[in-house]
Formats: sequence, structure tokens, C-alpha cells
Amino acid sequence: MTCLKSTIPSNINHYTNVRGLPSIEKIVSSVEDTPRPISTQIIGTIPEWIKGNFLRNGPGKFEIGNHKFNHWFDGMALMHQFKISNGQVTYKSRFLSSDSYQTNKEHNRIAISEFGTVTMPDPCKNVFQRFLSRFESHSEYLEDKAAC
Repeated sequence: MTCLKSTIPSNINHYTNVRGLPSIEKIVSSVEDTPRPISTQIIGTIPEWIKGNFLRNGPGKFEIGNHKFNHWFDGMALMHQFKISNGQVTYKSRFLSSDSYQTNKEHNRIAISEFGTVTMPDPCKNVFQRFLSRFESHSEYLEDKAAC
């Protein structure tokens, strides 16, 4: 059941709109994850003694459903892994399964505020939470204060 259809006001500045800035345009473009390792093409040679994983973290998704993040710092985190072994490199990536990512995905909208993106709270939940907060027991709080 949907209580309110939210829309993004047109007067909000989206700092992911980088037309005219080709040097960072690809940084703020959403990508899909690559959960299965893929081979890479190596130019030159990698010494056999170099083995291990090179990990990088950065933004990878700039919209959830019909909602866009307002700042490029807000993109959902994408983990990149470059596995180096026997002179070869494979690559894979996946989105960090954070609470924020899971909540946004579950609601199919930006449900958690980020650095430059303030989300609209669910009005149904907000009204009921305010109502129920009038009836919550504060006995634990009083017991803590009495112990002091």
C-alpha cells in the first residue's frame, strides 16, 4: 500500500549533472555490478611474484527507482576487486550490502538521507511513530536516572 507518491521538486540542484565536465562524467554514471570474475587483457607483463587482491571502493549507483541522488558523494558503494595471480588479472565487483543500500533497494526509492541528498520520510510511518511515541514506556530511562 502506498500512502504518498513523492516527486522531486524541479528547483533542486543535482550535482551529478555534469554536462560540460567530460573529465568526471563517467564517475557519476551508474554501473551494474560484475559478480563473476572476468578476464582482463594485460599489456606488458606482470611479474610472477606479484600475487594478491587489489580492492577499490567508490560510488556505483546514482539512482534508486525514479529518485536520483543530489551529490556524487551519495552514490551507493561499489566494491571492485582485481585479483592478480600467475601474471594474470581478473576483475569482479559488487555493491556493498550496507543498511542504506538494503533499505533503498527494499523501498525502491532513496529512503536514507546521505551527504547531499535529504530524503522525504514515509508520511504514514512518520505519523504513526509520532502517535506511538506518546504511549512508549520510559521506565528504563527513569531506572537509569534513579541509579545515578
